[in-house]
Amino acid sequence: SLTRKPPLFILGVPRSGTTLLYQIITQQFKVAYFVDIINYIYGLPNIGFRILKPLLKTPASQYSSNYGKISGFFSPAESSSYWFRWFPRDGPHGNRLYPESIDVDYYAPLKKDLTSLTNIINKPFVFKCLYLTMTAGALAKIIPEARFIVIKRDLLLTSQSLFIARHNTTSPFIWWSVKIPHYRYLLSAPIWRQVAEQAFFTQHILLNDLFTYAKNRYLIIDYRDLCSSPGSVTKRLTAWLAPLGYEPHKDYISPYNFKESLDYKLDNSIIARIADHLNYLEGKVSPCR
Repeated sequence: SLTRKPPLFILGVPRSGTTLLYQIITQQFKVAYFVDIINYIYGLPNIGFRILKPLLKTPASQYSSNYGKISGFFSPAESSSYWFRWFPRDGPHGNRLYPESIDVDYYAPLKKDLTSLTNIINKPFVFKCLYLTMTAGALAKIIPEARFIVIKRDLLLTSQSLFIARHNTTSPFIWWSVKIPHYRYLLSAPIWRQVAEQAFFTQHILLNDLFTYAKNRYLIIDYRDLCSSPGSVTKRLTAWLAPLGYEPHKDYISPYNFKESLDYKLDNSIIARIADHLNYLEGKVSPCR
């Protein structure tokens, strides 16, 4: 049941290290997770996991990904199509679902689904889907047993990474990843402003949601700590998750460290504009409680 094996959601701003944390947790603990095929049979996850159960093992020790996608058929995946059954793919407010406006009873089938999956695998589930950053408060109301881990990275470096991601994926002029509530109003704005507001408001909304609806049910991890001392972070994770029924693998060895990119790769004028806009937003928007 979800009471004995509460689900864990890894959340954060896109390009903040959520995939790396997902890989570490799925290797460190005896947990279940979505694999890529669930994205294609998202309406039949129970059948999928009954078939896949004998094949699901601790994922390989790879700490690399391509913009959130981990290589390998049975590697941990986001499986966003599953979550879009319940939450906005691109609604009037982007991916945002306002927790105060939801009818919890409407989502009873989702909770029943997750309970069934947990019973099939008999392990707690770890989910990482960045679009859920806009629904964290709703998730906390729908699944009172759920726990959340937020990874925070310097917003200027994150904004830069978002800027580069847009140039390396589809097109710099197409919005990429999490859609904040007012993203449509930003589509005519310079890209540096779009990524700055995406990073700032994604983190701001997420932290406020969790403070309001999941107090004492979330843990914040700093990306810099994860890179410089992953062993210390894994000890923290064990101390926080073990009482919830998360059993660590006894033979898990934490990497010594990860290389963190601290360089500014964009033109200085763009970096300055992003930094100024982040400072402006910090002064204008009420601080996260």
